Amino acid sequence: MHLDHAFRPTTDEIRCAILWALDHDRAALVEHRASAHLSLRSPLRRAADARLVRRWLEASAISSVLTCAMAA
Repeated sequence: MHLDHAFRPTTDEIRCAILWALDHDRAALVEHRASAHLSLRSPLRRAADARLVRRWLEASAISSVLTCAMAA
């Protein structure tokens, strides 16, 4: 997945990121929910979705690296 300025996460990615945030990053969830009540077409909503998914992907990547390192 290419994470550039025009990054637009899928609905499934947003859902997974929200579920991850519920368990692992309440601050990210609160930040997202502050904008999530806006229309789906709102640039603020899309930006909030993208930020949350990026945090989830970054955390997942770090977790994967740590898991691989511990298994070695």
